[in-house]
Amino acid sequence: MWDQESTILPICLIDQLFNKCSISLSLQFRLALMSTALRLLYCPRPGTFGVISPGLVRHFSLSVQRGMYKYVNAKELPLDMRSITDRAAQTLLWTELFRGLGMTMSYLFREPATINYPFEKGPLSPRFRGEHALRRYPNGEERCIACKLCEAVCPAQVTHIHPHKHTGKALHCPQCPGHYTH
Repeated sequence: MWDQESTILPICLIDQLFNKCSISLSLQFRLALMSTALRLLYCPRPGTFGVISPGLVRHFSLSVQRGMYKYVNAKELPLDMRSITDRAAQTLLWTELFRGLGMTMSYLFREPATINYPFEKGPLSPRFRGEHALRRYPNGEERCIACKLCEAVCPAQVTHIHPHKHTGKALHCPQCPGHYTH
């Protein structure tokens, strides 16, 4: 009666024979031959030939030499200019897509830059005093630069600004009793 160890020896001999031969056989063909040899050589009981139980078949990974590996799904990339530029464009597309997504996510956690204007007021400058006022010379006269703001806020719309050089005296609208501070 044969056991598994007695079956391994002929398989290894067949494998070494194929390795020493000058015939180059594919790995798949070699495994098929060794599988056939295993089925023919192994007899579980005297008087039966070729009847193999599924648990007694040796795995193919044990019959291949450990130093020989073949990459089954290794894709060789074409080296023409079109495929190189296509791969580069696709890589840049994904890179730019993730950079843009990262920028969007960074703004998600920042303080918002806008305010709800009618209900919220923005911060005022400490120099703001609430009304337009002209600056004055040291002698008390107003320093007009002809910005025409006085003309815009005059309720009677009788004030007209004509820019000219300073004459030394201030002119006021006689019809505006509540004269604005210029």
